[in-house]
Amino acid sequence: MKKMIPFTFFVLISLINYGQTCSLISQQEAEKILGKPAHLSSHTTETKNHILTYHCTYTANDQETDRDRQSNLYYMLEEFESSSEAQKTFKYILSQNAGMQGLSTLDGFGEEAFIQTDNDHFQLIIVRKSAKMIRLKVNKVTRT
Repeated sequence: MKKMIPFTFFVLISLINYGQTCSLISQQEAEKILGKPAHLSSHTTETKNHILTYHCTYTANDQETDRDRQSNLYYMLEEFESSSEAQKTFKYILSQNAGMQGLSTLDGFGEEAFIQTDNDHFQLIIVRKSAKMIRLKVNKVTRT
């Protein structure tokens, strides 16, 4: 789990700085984050309320049978019309999660970022830089 965090940050920062709007996280990157072989199980791109959004999900190829877990990596890149709109959305998400266990801000990633985890079932990282925001969530964290 702790090995996943530095690699995840690297992926987030490289993608948020990347010039293309709809950057796809690669299968290799998803497998490193999940700690096991995975496949792209869904992906969509849409524009709604002037926000361009790219979603994708990677699903681990096998589940941990003793823990009855099917692990997924959910990735979302949003490009807003302005930095202020992205900042407003970020602040809203942060306020909705305020007071929940495992929430902490992250310094040195984008213009603002936070992580939330229960260290067993999920890990959520959201990073905003300028008018872009990336959300990365692992559901059913694996042992690796």
